[in-house]
Amino acid sequence: MRGISVAEAMPTISRAVSRLDDGQVLEVLSSDPESVLVLLAWTYASSNPLLDVGVERGEYRFVIGRGDKPSRPEQHMLPAAV
Repeated sequence: MRGISVAEAMPTISRAVSRLDDGQVLEVLSSDPESVLVLLAWTYASSNPLLDVGVERGEYRFVIGRGDKPSRPEQHMLPAAV
């Protein structure tokens, strides 16, 4: 998602997650600061677990699984910039 907004990438992310098999994960890298809130909200609303969140040198990293349980990331998972 480098160079595009998270809103533009959401259809692609949604399709990719829907195609995951059990146990597979999708890693999303983004330079868009809004991606943190958008992906947190989307994973919760879509019942796909957000397994990991991180930020390093202005790049955000998300690991998303496919599932049927709501995602409620622990506070320690949120990047310090949030």
